[in-house]
Amino acid sequence: MHNVVYNIFYLFADIFEIFIIYRYMDLFFGWECHTKTTWIAFSYYFSATGVLHLFLDIPLLNLLFSLSALFFVACTYRTKFWKKVCAVLFLYCYTSVVELIVGGATGYVNVDITESGKYQNIAGLMIMKLLFYLGTLIFYNIKSLKMDSNLFLPIWLSSCSVPVISIIIAFTLFFNNGIHMVSLLISLSLLVILNVLVFYLYDLLSQFYMKKTDAEILEKEKQYYFHQYELMKKMQENITAYQHDVKNHMMIISELTEEKKYEEIQKYVEENIAVLPTAHTYSKTGNIYLDSILNFKFSEAEALGTQLHYQIEASEEYIIDRRDLIIILGNLLDNAITAVSDVPNKEIQFLYRENKGRIIISMMNSYDGTVIVKDRRFMSRKKDAQYHGYGLKNIQQTVEKYHGTVNITHDPAYFQVKILLYPIK
Repeated sequence: MHNVVYNIFYLFADIFEIFIIYRYMDLFFGWECHTKTTWIAFSYYFSATGVLHLFLDIPLLNLLFSLSALFFVACTYRTKFWKKVCAVLFLYCYTSVVELIVGGATGYVNVDITESGKYQNIAGLMIMKLLFYLGTLIFYNIKSLKMDSNLFLPIWLSSCSVPVISIIIAFTLFFNNGIHMVSLLISLSLLVILNVLVFYLYDLLSQFYMKKTDAEILEKEKQYYFHQYELMKKMQENITAYQHDVKNHMMIISELTEEKKYEEIQKYVEENIAVLPTAHTYSKTGNIYLDSILNFKFSEAEALGTQLHYQIEASEEYIIDRRDLIIILGNLLDNAITAVSDVPNKEIQFLYRENKGRIIISMMNSYDGTVIVKDRRFMSRKKDAQYHGYGLKNIQQTVEKYHGTVNITHDPAYFQVKILLYPIK
């Protein structure tokens, strides 16, 4: 009876292991690297490590079959060969260490790898899979932090605590000699299901935050583009109005010229220039993304009575992703506008220069002299700073994407941020 129950749970645990490997491969290679043969490879893995184990339980053969099956799974992903080898070796070394530790702790010692195995501890098997799952979840969390998925530390710790608590429960069940085998099987199965659901919910939560960030960036894009559209529309209306009246103006100037009334000509021209409606455009590089952001933010700053000094040297080509441009420039200008709004001396000095494959950005603004630094990081002074999706942290992470640097300096009167980017076309 015990053998039958163990074999059933072994197959169930093997399915759980396949789920873990699937998530691990997605994290290591990227989910978009799947191929049509990936699921066939996982089916082979289940046969080689699960079904075959029931008929041929020899540690050495199990090692060879599972390693070959794992490599077959890795080969179905579209990525470089050395990455596949690294992924398989790291994964197998980790699982082997876990199995040796748990096996030794649960009494499986002095094993002959050429003879049939005798390990049939259900709780020990469960602990192995949960430790495997915990390692994958930690890897997932670390990658999420690097990708700035905006998941907070309590959520990070909570997700990792579930497999840890499950391992403790499994150990407790292992040392409970009075528990019925069926009850043990049901309890451990429910623990597996619970951990799968937690991983799934954590994944949904991560996707939610990423979509929320994307939506916020998209909303900023819409504002910038609409403002740029309004500027271009107003300029076109001015040109059309001028073209409509230009004939009449030329006739009057011609008559004044014939009469040699040069002073009146000058006065007439000055009067018409004074009443000519204009649309102030700060940036005219031809790069619609760059122009849209700068025109929108500079108009906001000028509406506050800010003294603007800016220098823009850029080509029409897009040498940096528009989303990254919005994150960097949008945050810099937002922070500067917020800072100058609290002081009487409102001043912003801005530089954007594309030079020899580099992008140089400098932002200096007046502020009230108050700076909050925590753990060598500049902190937001907004009340909702914990939930704010933008800031110097996002700027730093985006700059790192382009192998750049961020240098922040300040004195009692001015706050300055200098950024150097190396875009790769």
